[in-house]
Amino acid sequence: MSETAAGWLAGRTPAEAAIETVWGHGLHRLTLSLHATTDPTPDALTTSVRGVLFRRGGVMVVRDPGADHVIPGGRREAGETLEATLAREIAEETGWTYASARPFAAMHFRHETPKPEGYQYPYPDFFQRLYVLEAADHDRRRIVRDGWESRSRLMPIGRALSILAPAQTAILRLALAARL
Repeated sequence: MSETAAGWLAGRTPAEAAIETVWGHGLHRLTLSLHATTDPTPDALTTSVRGVLFRRGGVMVVRDPGADHVIPGGRREAGETLEATLAREIAEETGWTYASARPFAAMHFRHETPKPEGYQYPYPDFFQRLYVLEAADHDRRRIVRDGWESRSRLMPIGRALSILAPAQTAILRLALAARL
């Protein structure tokens, strides 16, 4: 584990730990831990930002190839702040803007496979920040279709809790607690 990641994680108890996940058509095996926190993650290791978007009694559920999730978002572009990344990614993936954003959690990822040649992101550890968002305005023209197609829809919170995988349910429950 990197020294920076170890320092941030020291003394923290994850809300969910040792969740195994696979990215890149099986090329990247990772272990994920979810931490309920408003503390900033190490900037040099924070690659992405995501948000749980609420509107009244509903939550945004995104269907990517193979899975439903409640955390649209994505990677920071060079020189971009986390807040700018969040606004851009939410608009591009869902068409929504939001009226408020509050940090509520962080995901720590640890690569379990060797570093791929040419890999340009932090290795072996990286973080993603999670925010609670209250939706403001929707315009489908904001959605960017770039080959990584996803569909998003608002659905009642209870329905979302009944269809999501356990890790996504844990994220949604933390977001609901932070929303109060």
